[in-house]
Amino acid sequence: MNRQLINYCEGTQAECNIISSTKDDQIALKDKVTITPNPTFDFIKIERSLEIVKVEVIDQNGKIILTSGEKELDVSSLSPGMYYLKCIIQK
Repeated sequence: MNRQLINYCEGTQAECNIISSTKDDQIALKDKVTITPNPTFDFIKIERSLEIVKVEVIDQNGKIILTSGEKELDVSSLSPGMYYLKCIIQK
């Protein structure tokens, strides 16, 4: 299956604000996003040191299926599967 990455960053992980689960340096720990519980069936809670302005839940086809300004999301209506979260932060 061919997949196309629509939004991307041409730079280092730090420049693109990508946090790798295999890299525990102090910069990554400071900006770490915590999503609990994972997996879930009803609600997820998002924790981050910086203010989260908006959260988008994206399906595997790249379609935004849920948008919220809250740090706690009701995902009980979503079909079982894998989803991506895009957190937009206030700088």
